[in-house]
Amino acid sequence: YELMLLDANMPDISAAETVKRIRSDSHITDTRMILLCSINQKEAIPEEQAKSIEVLTKPVTDTVILKTICRMLFPQYRADSQFPDHDLEELEVKRKIGGAQVLMAEDNLINQEVAVELLCRVGIRPDVVEKGRLALDALAVKE
Repeated sequence: YELMLLDANMPDISAAETVKRIRSDSHITDTRMILLCSINQKEAIPEEQAKSIEVLTKPVTDTVILKTICRMLFPQYRADSQFPDHDLEELEVKRKIGGAQVLMAEDNLINQEVAVELLCRVGIRPDVVEKGRLALDALAVKE
């Protein structure tokens, strides 16, 4: 996977442990990660780990997620780019990230549906798992 969207509040394994395991596996250590967390969970991520991932505090708007994905997949992308209107911005995002291989770990069904709809709108069909351990398994299979 090129990118992993990870909910910090997983039922089986902490986000910090998931990030630690991914970073310790030489086959998947380069997987880019966006961690979605509540304000009180942000402090639970060790500082060293936080440097290698993008941490977003919920609630997160679709624009913030899309611009973060663009920035993670294409470092040359300027998040402050101004587009004349929302439709043109969405077309630009589709051009840049459509077809990216994304793994999403989210245990809440409604959040899954919202995120999948948002990602599909820009040409990304994510693989979705409900637990951190399943995300680690999915990453291992992809390697």
